[in-house]
Amino acid sequence: MNERFDRFSDCASAGAYAHYVFPITMYKLKMPQNDWFKRSYVDRITETVGAPDMKPTTWLTNNVHTSFKNDEINTFVFADGFPSHRYFDTLNSVFDDCWTAKLQGYWFNFYADGEWQEKHTHVSDQGHWTPHLSCIHFLQFDPLRHRPPTFYDPCMNLKGSAFNVHSWSAPFTCEPSISEGDLLVFPPYLEHAVPPSEPTPDYPRITISFNLQVTSYGTK
Repeated sequence: MNERFDRFSDCASAGAYAHYVFPITMYKLKMPQNDWFKRSYVDRITETVGAPDMKPTTWLTNNVHTSFKNDEINTFVFADGFPSHRYFDTLNSVFDDCWTAKLQGYWFNFYADGEWQEKHTHVSDQGHWTPHLSCIHFLQFDPLRHRPPTFYDPCMNLKGSAFNVHSWSAPFTCEPSISEGDLLVFPPYLEHAVPPSEPTPDYPRITISFNLQVTSYGTK
């Protein structure tokens, strides 16, 4: 773990330092072929708008257009197969040793008219297939009009029971700065939500999400 010590200038004579421990790592990568992805999938995703039964029964939102666990729509959109190799090539920069992984589901989300999604994680209630990494590719995104996802500190409730002086305080939420073509990689247990954006029918916010289970890591 990379340790970080910050010295308080107003307490320097007392030798006071802040020590930030147990960080949560999130990666923001850039998909080098985002234009190819847009040419390949945006029109097909848009064609599915209005298809029946798009809302998964386990989701609370009443305003969403997604292909989550919808094999028929995913097969139509990703007609030539999900392009996992293109994502894996980009994910190589995250790993510092040899690795292999398998997909544990992929889907798109389409937001054009204030759609939103409630707080959730990618941890399964059937623990045997809980993924090791979760990814969100911001295929089409206007940072001036679209909202990034909000991530929540998983220790928020525990930290709320402790006393913090002002200089110790840290936010319990994070909205990462997002540009079109970004790929966020984060732990699946990290709770997140998608707040509603203003209506953008001329340029919908479109993301492709997927989960990975790492099947091997390290030189054999």
